[in-house]
Amino acid sequence: MSGLAQALKAAGHDVLSEANPSALAAAAAQGGALIVDPARAKRAMAHLRDRGFAGRALVASSAAQEELARQAEALGADGALSLLPANDLVRRFARAVGGSRRVLVLEADPTVALSMKEELEKGGYKVVCVSEVGEATSLLLHRATRPDLVLVAADLPKVSGVKFCHFLKVNERFCAVKVVLCGEASRLELEQLANECGADGVMTRRELLGEPKAKTA
Repeated sequence: MSGLAQALKAAGHDVLSEANPSALAAAAAQGGALIVDPARAKRAMAHLRDRGFAGRALVASSAAQEELARQAEALGADGALSLLPANDLVRRFARAVGGSRRVLVLEADPTVALSMKEELEKGGYKVVCVSEVGEATSLLLHRATRPDLVLVAADLPKVSGVKFCHFLKVNERFCAVKVVLCGEASRLELEQLANECGADGVMTRRELLGEPKAKTA
């Protein structure tokens, strides 16, 4: 499941990956979701629930979703997640866990921002879009409106998304907020920028929104 773990990390999720459920016991009470293959699901769920895990347990494999759903029901799991196809794992994961994480999208282009909002909401996220750093900072300063994740456009026109990300990551007040850089640049270029500013992950616009639709005559 390394591909799923990488995709979730890139989207700003905290991920612990272990082969032995005992290694996850210390974090069980704080876990929001457990993803496990069907062969080890029964033992892993019992072990971690005994240690305070109260999140949703999902069985996951490359099997078809319908088959996994039947296995999940038989095992007493909360849901199922097929690892195929791999191109929209994050969205399907959010749907499977009934995610309601709050996402703040900081994007200057209103058309792109709306597309991002619509795509994230399909995955069960609560999304607020703003176009300027000042608006984003105002929302982040108040606990009631503070998001779990900020999706920042690297190419903002006034204050760059890279600088804003650095500001967030060095401020202890926002230590629990994950920041993901997004942009038209390649994943490699975004990862280089993320290393500079301390972003928790990166996502190209194509990864989030898919390939642009061909224009028709």
